Amino acid sequence: MGGVNVKNTMIEALMQKVAPHPCFGCGKIGTPLCHNCKNNITTEPFVGCILCGNASPEGLCAQHDVPICKAWVASERRTVLRRVINAYKFENVKASAHTFVDLLDDTLPILPANTVIVPVPTAPSHVRQRGYDHLDILTRLLSQKREMPATRLLQRSSVKTQHQLNKLERQQEAKVAFRVNKTSEVAFDTPLLLLDDIITTGSTVTSCAQALADAGFKTIFVAALAYQPLD
Repeated sequence: MGGVNVKNTMIEALMQKVAPHPCFGCGKIGTPLCHNCKNNITTEPFVGCILCGNASPEGLCAQHDVPICKAWVASERRTVLRRVINAYKFENVKASAHTFVDLLDDTLPILPANTVIVPVPTAPSHVRQRGYDHLDILTRLLSQKREMPATRLLQRSSVKTQHQLNKLERQQEAKVAFRVNKTSEVAFDTPLLLLDDIITTGSTVTSCAQALADAGFKTIFVAALAYQPLD
């Protein structure tokens, strides 16, 4: 996985002690999301198909023929969770990453011992704008918490982003946006946990999963922080 600026991380940890962030839910000083507000989110997980939104305990409807075994999403992107995610991605509130990993850890079941976490590649333009790769941070922290290895098995073959695209445009762009890193030494029978932050149409994770399946991988799970249907 790519490196995180150690100096910046130390400064952020110090600032969190000196001037801790108020909870985005109730305003209590301490962390971006206090224990009670975090529990409010985990008690209302998104239990639906990541491709159409219909009720589905497996995260996918039987009507969709995609190479994903099962999907888990912490909750819908609304109210408090929306505010915390926006602050993390667009306002440099990196302390939220630990909260998000707790949400993911609470949402995910026990996975096969040899599962490898694979982050969805972030668009380079987004990394430059923010000064950090938000999914890289989440992947590292989840890898540590779950004691699961992580690798950049996927690469972007397109520099375009899906922001402001409609559903059809998102699907078309996602089909050509990702490829598998040919230098990877991950065995094809290794279970993979594809990690993303927000699922909207499902085009991105589906295309990533398809690229992995086409390369020969057999077992692909999906995990995400939030589900938000495209308006």
